Amino acid sequence: MNETIKELFVMAGGRVEGELTYTDENFDPIRFAYLIVNECAQRIDYWESRQGEHCEDLLKHFGVTE
Repeated sequence: MNETIKELFVMAGGRVEGELTYTDENFDPIRFAYLIVNECAQRIDYWESRQGEHCEDLLKHFGVTE
C-alpha cells in the first residue's frame, strides 16, 4: 500500500502494521473516500502550476500500477 494511502487510511480510523491493514468500529469508509477525493483535488491544484501527464502523476502519487 502506498504511503499516502496508508496515511489517509489511518486518518479515517484504520490501523496499519507493516503491510497489513486493520479496521474496527472506529474506521469510517466515508471519511476515507472523502480524504482520497480531497487528496485528488490537491493534486489538481498542483498540476495547474505545471504541465505534464496528469493521469500518470495521479497513479504514481497513489502507487497504482497497471
